[in-house]
Amino acid sequence: MARREAVGINSATIPLTQMDLADAPGLSIVHVSRTFRELRRLNILSKKGSTIKVVDRERLAPKRVREQPVTVRR
Repeated sequence: MARREAVGINSATIPLTQMDLADAPGLSIVHVSRTFRELRRLNILSKKGSTIKVVDRERLAPKRVREQPVTVRR
């Protein structure tokens, strides 16, 4: 989405079902459904018909954590 927004495209329609979304990371459809319901309750997503819209992208995206250097000892 960030690349699309950089060129002025602020929305995207991706034809995926809950089954598609659940299958990709190996989750159950029930888990995906509950997660979507919670995100709608928090006003992060909205649903109109069969379309889900990201309402608050800042809250949807995980905060980037500054990675700490890892020392490998041999």
